[in-house]
Amino acid sequence: GISRNILLESFKRSEVQELVEDLLKRTDRAVSELAEIIYEKTQGNAFFVKQFIGAMYNEEYIFFDEEKKRWEFNAVGAHTMNITDNVKDLLVSSVSKLPLQTQRVLGHAALIGVNFTLTTLAHCMRQSVEETRELVNAAIEAGLLMNKIGTPGRNTYSFIHDLVQSACKKLIPDEDEARVRLSIAQNMLD
Repeated sequence: GISRNILLESFKRSEVQELVEDLLKRTDRAVSELAEIIYEKTQGNAFFVKQFIGAMYNEEYIFFDEEKKRWEFNAVGAHTMNITDNVKDLLVSSVSKLPLQTQRVLGHAALIGVNFTLTTLAHCMRQSVEETRELVNAAIEAGLLMNKIGTPGRNTYSFIHDLVQSACKKLIPDEDEARVRLSIAQNMLD
C-alpha cells in the first residue's frame, strides 16, 4: 500500500489540555493539572505525549473507576514518572512484538544511523530491495520509521526519534554487534 507521513509540530499546552479532556471525557480542574504534567514531561512532542499517556495507562495511573463510571488518574504517580525510561521501555516492548524479520531490519537500520537508504539497508542485509521495502513498510506502519521527503531518486528513511533508534539498536545481540557493524561498513564501501 501507499504510505504517507504527516509531520506533526509539537502540541501547544491548550492542545494537550483538549486531548486529555477528550480522552478522559472530563473538563474539571484536576484534568487541567494532569494535562499540565503531561505537557511539562513531554514538551508537547506528539510522539512523547502518545507514549507517555500509554505508559500512564500501563502503570495504571489512568484507569476506569467502575463505581464512579468515569476515567480517573493518579496525578502524583504521573508526576513521578521518568519519561525517557518509560518511553524506551514502551518502544522496546512494541518493537519486540513485531515479526522477527522486521526486528532484524530495524536493528541493522539503527546501526547504520538515524537516516538510511533502502538500497544501503538491503545491501547490508543481503536481501532484495523489494523484500527490504516490505519490512521497512511494516516498521512505518508500526510508527517507528518515516520515509524522508525531498530525496529525489533515493528511498531515504529515518527513525521517528533518536529514542526509537536507540531501542532498535538493542535488537542486535551484543555478541553480534561488532560483526554487523563490520558488515555494514564493508557494504557501504562497496
